Amino acid sequence: MSAHKKDQLGVAALLLYGVSFFGLISLFATSHITGFFTPLVWVDIAVYVVLFLLAVWMRFGSHIARWLYLVGVIVWLVALIGFLPRLYGHSLDSYTVFIQIILVIAAYYLLLTSRREPKGAH
Repeated sequence: MSAHKKDQLGVAALLLYGVSFFGLISLFATSHITGFFTPLVWVDIAVYVVLFLLAVWMRFGSHIARWLYLVGVIVWLVALIGFLPRLYGHSLDSYTVFIQIILVIAAYYLLLTSRREPKGAH
């Protein structure tokens, strides 16, 4: 793997670490402001930890982790936006979810764009 590809992978992994970071920060900040934890708080924590571990695995070059992460984050965001607030009274911080979506899009843009060596690199 060339240095350019490693740099792209490293930046993408950092962006995906940010998804877990913002999710956990939002979870605890919301509970601090409102005075109570959202229902299913352990599900949130487990999902963000699993997403973080998948991002770490992806950092080491696993192609399977890339697709598992993508499927996992899509399922989680659909659940988080779609039915958890309605069915279980789960709090939704739309700004944090928006930031998470932007981070995932940016990371996968880096991962899936052309990875050719820059001209003049040896």
